[in-house]
Amino acid sequence: QGSDYIDKAQYEGVYTEATVPGYHAILRRNSNGQNQPEVETIKIPTLEVRDLTLVCEYEIMTNDITAPMAESLILTVLLEEFYEHDYQDEADKIEFINLKSQAARTIAYSLVV
Repeated sequence: QGSDYIDKAQYEGVYTEATVPGYHAILRRNSNGQNQPEVETIKIPTLEVRDLTLVCEYEIMTNDITAPMAESLILTVLLEEFYEHDYQDEADKIEFINLKSQAARTIAYSLVV
């Protein structure tokens, strides 16, 4: 388990309308059993299909998450668990755009499922 290993069971994907427009987020569940609020670790203001590409713009909100970890979490807890791969019918690629670094990476959606 390298430095990019992440326990995906500790996270969940959500859609929030706390702001207008709403946005997607990855929340870290509290593992200590206390009733503390979940921590927003990744903010995803853009998740939409453009020309068969699912464009996913994200911003990492905590220092303990790397870009590969963020993309892994988006793929699993948001696209797989929250959306159950609903976007797969509309897109054949996923473009990740890290809003802080402006780094972009595109992968085939078929590699995900």
